[in-house]
Amino acid sequence: MDLNRGRDRDPKSKITKLKSAFSEAGIDVIVEEGSLEKGVKGQVQGDVVTFDANQMTDDTAYHEFGHILIDMLPKSQVEGYIAQVRRLRPDLVAQVERAYAGQNLSEFEMGKEILVTAIGIEGARLERNKPSAFRRLNNRIMRELRRLFGVPVSYTHLTLPTT
Repeated sequence: MDLNRGRDRDPKSKITKLKSAFSEAGIDVIVEEGSLEKGVKGQVQGDVVTFDANQMTDDTAYHEFGHILIDMLPKSQVEGYIAQVRRLRPDLVAQVERAYAGQNLSEFEMGKEILVTAIGIEGARLERNKPSAFRRLNNRIMRELRRLFGVPVSYTHLTLPTT
């Protein structure tokens, strides 16, 4: 899926930072690099994230790690976050729905793709120091993860490193 994002010039550094942040919070993620089907920049299967560095865009690492975070939350909360993204970013919703149109996803699965796409875009934007209104929603997700897993406050920005 290409939603007009730039190619990631340093994907390994970003992946290393995210993996380290997850590890410090007690969340073990196995990261592999591999060649994926054209158009598939990354994928998550269980606790294994596979990236195709030749296809990655600046939001890919955040998108894929976002899947892991979202899957830790209760379904009802994820549904609430999806509803908020649908309300805040109807343009993004339409793009994601077009990009995943042939994949026969359930409404909830499509919603999760919309949500992690938004997380990926916001993570890349924050990395470039251009915060947006979406940050409030992302912060709520991080606070809920902290509450659910007892993660210290200093680790609430796991998907949003600024360096």
